[in-house]
Amino acid sequence: RQLAFEFATLSRDAVVVYAVGVQINPRVEGHFDYVVAEIINGSLRVGFDNFIAPVSTLFADRSYSDGNFHSVSFSITSELVVVLDGVSRTLVSSPSRQLNVANGYSIGGVDAYTATVAHLLSSSNSLVGCIANFTVNGVAVSLALLSSGTASPTVGCSRSAACAASSSCQLGGACVDEWSRTTCRCRGGTAGQYCQDVVSVHFDGTSTLVL
Repeated sequence: RQLAFEFATLSRDAVVVYAVGVQINPRVEGHFDYVVAEIINGSLRVGFDNFIAPVSTLFADRSYSDGNFHSVSFSITSELVVVLDGVSRTLVSSPSRQLNVANGYSIGGVDAYTATVAHLLSSSNSLVGCIANFTVNGVAVSLALLSSGTASPTVGCSRSAACAASSSCQLGGACVDEWSRTTCRCRGGTAGQYCQDVVSVHFDGTSTLVL
């Protein structure tokens, strides 16, 4: 089985793609056939089960949360071969088999199935960014058909202006880059789209407000 896709993100910790198959050993709870790619502190972690136990490799040679597109390809037969930005790397060997994706794919985040496979993941965050050109065995997959959850991803990979040094957030609010838009994360006591409203104040016995 072969999976391939491209991704671009600013997320420092997020699930990019995971595919979970059948339980390999019925006598060992949580021992599933799977492959996962996730961003951990800006590096790319790839996890896989070699039929004996889960194994993983952390690619820390560069930042993969730099907002640029990176290509990833998994080829799974008697070994897991990862082609990352055009560079092929063989990770592990295992008994000859193919990934049995009985439970499908989760792309760009986590879903209701996560509780079952939480031990396979290092991150529980969903991706802020873009995933494109997702293929299975060389066949393009329509990502619109896979949409689930409370909110579907936006079609296309349009990128808004990133947070500027002087953002529109007020009263100490922090600008948050959400890829296709920016929002403000307000400090305690403030609210509003730009954190412009003071909603709570502290009185020390010497101050007074007059409305």
